[in-house]
Amino acid sequence: MSQKHHTCCYLQDSIWRWYACFGMLLTLLAITSIVRADYASGKDAYEMEDYAIAWQKLLPLADAGDTEAQILVGRMYNNGYGVTADLTKGAEYYARAATHGNMRAQALLAFLYTSGRGVEVDYKKALHWYLQAANNGDGYAQLDLAQLYSEGRHVALDYVQAYKWFYIASKNDAICDCLLDGMDIVATKMTSQQLQQAKALAGEWLQARAL
Repeated sequence: MSQKHHTCCYLQDSIWRWYACFGMLLTLLAITSIVRADYASGKDAYEMEDYAIAWQKLLPLADAGDTEAQILVGRMYNNGYGVTADLTKGAEYYARAATHGNMRAQALLAFLYTSGRGVEVDYKKALHWYLQAANNGDGYAQLDLAQLYSEGRHVALDYVQAYKWFYIASKNDAICDCLLDGMDIVATKMTSQQLQQAKALAGEWLQARAL
């Protein structure tokens, strides 16, 4: 086989591979677009309390691994929206989303472990998931942690950690200043050294995440 023929075959092969890859990319984009459209219509139906349509749209997505859909399906099970209430199944869908890194699901799962809704009360697991959610940027989990540490509720009383998480939450756009009164209260119970330590810890956390 001549060098020219070999080069021509190689180029044709490369072109066909490129077309195949491009075709796969277009297919994936089309599938993703359809999935997001289904989620959007399912979420809209949920918010309009048309739970039959919401269930029809969201359940397949949740079972396929969409974490936002898993949260809504979990809520539907927890509240009996369009389906027979089942706290255990609701917790299972939260757990699926939490395990795949959805910070809101992590915070919701943490609450379930403190309240025993659908799972056995387990404060160690609750703390684990609150920390996961807070470290992933969920402002309400950060606020919940601050309150837990400030009250010694389910965890050892720790004003340094309480102030740290209050301070971090105060920098989170999702948190209203009206929810941060506890930070000033905690500060009155701390020594200047503790306050300095808490601010340093919060500063390190924020700097690491460039917030």
